[in-house]
Amino acid sequence: MLTIPFMAYIIFRYLYIINVTHDAGAPEEVLLSDTDAGCHPPFGIGSDRGVLFIVTQIYICDTMTHASAPGKIILFGEHAVVYGRPALAVPVTQVHADVEVTASRDNQTLIHAPDINLHAELNSLPSDHPIASVIHNLLFSLGISPFPSLEIKITSTIPVASGLGSGAAVTVALIRALSSFLSHPLPNEQINQFAYEIEKLHHGTPSGIDNTVVTYARPVYFIRRLPLSRGRGGWGVRLKFSASALPSPSSSRTLASPRRQKNPWEMSQVVGSG
Repeated sequence: MLTIPFMAYIIFRYLYIINVTHDAGAPEEVLLSDTDAGCHPPFGIGSDRGVLFIVTQIYICDTMTHASAPGKIILFGEHAVVYGRPALAVPVTQVHADVEVTASRDNQTLIHAPDINLHAELNSLPSDHPIASVIHNLLFSLGISPFPSLEIKITSTIPVASGLGSGAAVTVALIRALSSFLSHPLPNEQINQFAYEIEKLHHGTPSGIDNTVVTYARPVYFIRRLPLSRGRGGWGVRLKFSASALPSPSSSRTLASPRRQKNPWEMSQVVGSG
């Protein structure tokens, strides 16, 4: 009788894989290769590795979930896009942010971001910390309580404060990896909207172009509050750019200026004159 829940979980997991991901094959091969969703043991059982018993065989599943998100560059309209003007942006796949989520034995949520020398427990960080705010808000929106025991490793090759979307990329990769690990994978539309809300917390009045390009990893013709126009790739165009190594935080570019608040018509003429 004790094996019935395990068998039911395995059967339904297999049916999900072949019908949703279309990954057909022998059941034992499909189940053994099922690492994208974390391959969690049913009913919250397990430690750092899940163990599924199938008659006389033991299947050990890797519980690490990985997600990546590219950088971006805005070709034109970087400043005017905040004021409702069109902008064109493309993903920069040569640089990216990566997030790995694994189960933790320490009954706490540990965050490791070696690129910024961050090694901390989630609750030790202020609630408005850029990484902590993503985790807190995501777990709350998914209705997950108490917080699970996790280890989260964040790395990035995207230069910080260089207009390449490093913050948005970390946010998107973190949302994608964490939601998948917790068996609540989100579609791109929800990831994009959630990332935009996080951007607003830290950048005042962002246009939404950063999180959009990073989430979909496609060229985007973007006008704020209008339906999105995404490219399909294959443009046959190569772009070359170089970083100046001079940091320029986006918050200083996206916060509405006092002059615009006092003279909205005048500033609308300026940003639209090009």
